[in-house]
Amino acid sequence: MPIDKKISSLKKGDIITIKFASSFSNGKVTLKVRSRNKVRKGKIDKITFENVNNPNTVKYYAYERGSGKWGFAKGDMAISKVNIVPNDKNKDKASLTKKVGTKVYRYSAIVKTKEIAEKYINKNKGVDILGINRQYKAYKINNGYIIYMHSSKKLRK
Repeated sequence: MPIDKKISSLKKGDIITIKFASSFSNGKVTLKVRSRNKVRKGKIDKITFENVNNPNTVKYYAYERGSGKWGFAKGDMAISKVNIVPNDKNKDKASLTKKVGTKVYRYSAIVKTKEIAEKYINKNKGVDILGINRQYKAYKINNGYIIYMHSSKKLRK
């Protein structure tokens, strides 16, 4: 799929990995679609991305100005030579995180059905050997449910 069609089909929550170059930096980064808006009185389609590995860094943007071609920016600086890296499932799973308030949580499991998610949560909740209180929550994603550990505070006696 061409890059312009792939970017046009993105929705909030989708994750892509891009490789890019610019005058100030280059590299490969995994991005999550944070929002999608129309700006300039509806003439420009703007997608805001956040870095999955470090959501508190500068945001990435994609702009489509009506010609069907997408331009990219990191913060307020343009980036060029943007290519979408094919998804390697294991690599995406390793870098998947969820931001809740000011904390970022890594996922615990990805399962296919809600029933399996509930079984996983019931089996793994409670205090473990190290005295860590484990509380899990499941979130719906495209192809199933993803489970995050919400609390890992050590209990004091």
